[in-house]
Amino acid sequence: MILIPQVVDVVDPIPVVASDSLVDGRGLAAAVVVGASGVSFETRFLASEEAPIEQERKQMIVDASSEDSVVFDAWNDMMPPLKPSGYKTSMRALRTAYIDYWQQHKEEADLAVPNIYESTAPVNSQRR
Repeated sequence: MILIPQVVDVVDPIPVVASDSLVDGRGLAAAVVVGASGVSFETRFLASEEAPIEQERKQMIVDASSEDSVVFDAWNDMMPPLKPSGYKTSMRALRTAYIDYWQQHKEEADLAVPNIYESTAPVNSQRR
């Protein structure tokens, strides 16, 4: 949120859409107050009726608190940038057995990319 005014100043007149950790009207109002033209609620919409994901995953999102979200550093090892000019991400995710496993096995992640999801799908939705 703190960078929004700086980004707005640099890219003006291009509209800025704020995202990340916005979950309700208070976040929307705060983003607009500091200069954003709109917001993206991202994960929140995954819990909607229309979202094409399993009900169990939707319920995990609804039941989660901020403490259930962790930084998933292994993501960069599992899914490296497509181009040399790409950039790494700082992804947050709900803590699951899948996340815990790959956080503890980062050195194996880049070797396992071709079948990483298939091999861990059974634990992917099991919340800790």
